Amino acid sequence: MMKLILYFSILMLLLPIALAEKQPGRKLYLGVEKRAFEQVFSQGIGRIVREQIQMEIMVFDKDREEVIQWTTEPT
Repeated sequence: MMKLILYFSILMLLLPIALAEKQPGRKLYLGVEKRAFEQVFSQGIGRIVREQIQMEIMVFDKDREEVIQWTTEPT
């Protein structure tokens, strides 16, 4: 689990830098299934990492096929 959080953290640090070069002003969101968000990104080290690197997350319910939460509102 920690390895997965580390990979996501590195990815979320590097992708915005690359995106800013190609498409300035565009915001990048990580799409995360509800259960994964609840188990990884809403508690413990996952929550701390998400807050520290200001990771933007779109939480979705795969069964209902809908977005159920944005960590910040999309513009």
